[in-house]
Amino acid sequence: FGLTEIVTIPSACIGSMSSRLLLATIWPFVAIILCCLSIACHAHFSLKRKGTTDIDMKQAVWMRILHISIIILFFTLTPVAVTIFEAKKCRPFDSNDATKEIASYLISDWSVRCDQGGSYQQL
Repeated sequence: FGLTEIVTIPSACIGSMSSRLLLATIWPFVAIILCCLSIACHAHFSLKRKGTTDIDMKQAVWMRILHISIIILFFTLTPVAVTIFEAKKCRPFDSNDATKEIASYLISDWSVRCDQGGSYQQL
């Protein structure tokens, strides 16, 4: 599952392929940071009341953060990798039958030509 499947936004609505690549690679880390902050806040308010020592609390928070980070990365690795590899898939089309010219376009963003420099090279 990718971010666009979670929030049900078609990937074409996000913008150019560069924007989609940036979003696809950054959102798992944002999710990890938000989970880490929520774990730390929960630990601060709940474990502090129980009278645990700071060392025990830090160790418990670290283990929870490590656990949730591994789970998030495990589930997001495949969609992120698929998005990255889709950024380089092109499809050729016959643009002129008389001269046998072929124009190649990026499948994930049909406005980008693969056989010319420019935005395809920047991906």
